[in-house]
Amino acid sequence: HDYVRKTVPAERLLEFDIKQGWGPLCEFLDKPVPSTPFPHINDRVVVDTIIKVFVALTWIWPVVFVSPLIGLYCCFRCCWRRSQT
Repeated sequence: HDYVRKTVPAERLLEFDIKQGWGPLCEFLDKPVPSTPFPHINDRVVVDTIIKVFVALTWIWPVVFVSPLIGLYCCFRCCWRRSQT
């Protein structure tokens, strides 16, 4: 950040906090403020939910993949024992 602050002229640099909304951004770009609300796509609840879903998937997919293999192994082993007797 310091490098950018030192090299970019102040009139061409916007240090923007997403919480500020449209106002500073539109003023800096010399554009009118839109009538639509500022998008807050990455709010904490959404990000936390996405992380929890991915964590759950990392635990679920191996179980879903491995369970049929274990079932097949047990079936083959059982059938093999029956054929031996």
